[in-house]
Amino acid sequence: MQLQQIICAKIKLGGKIMNNPVISVQGSGKKLIMIGIAIIIFTVIITTVFSFGIEGSRNEDELAMTTTIIDLLIKCVGVFIIVIGAKFSKTCISVFENYIQGEGLINFTRASFSLSYDKISSVSVNKDKLLINSNGVIYKIGVSSSDASRIAKYINNRI
Repeated sequence: MQLQQIICAKIKLGGKIMNNPVISVQGSGKKLIMIGIAIIIFTVIITTVFSFGIEGSRNEDELAMTTTIIDLLIKCVGVFIIVIGAKFSKTCISVFENYIQGEGLINFTRASFSLSYDKISSVSVNKDKLLINSNGVIYKIGVSSSDASRIAKYINNRI
């Protein structure tokens, strides 16, 4: 079991391990990582095929430079998506009777949270992300859409 999963399963509050969570979910960024990898592979294939087509043309140098720039930009987008997916895979949430606790993303930066239900303004689901709003701060947790719906329903019944 990974350290992150152990931390999320046995969250400490005030130095003591609290009661078992009602729901505990580890984040996932697998979809984003797979999309990023697919973009990079697709770019390599298209660039390779396109490079054979520009050989011998009049503007070979100009086309090669343009192709290289476009190739690099698209690969950067793919790498960025992979990094975001990796960040979402480090998120987690544990829902207890009186509060929630875990790690989410705020502006792509990981942040720990421990919130009682009266501190939560709203909870919503955006595809495979759980969005928890507390005093204008939105924590994003990357979970499956079914887990996000289940957690949002539970929390919304408590707030």
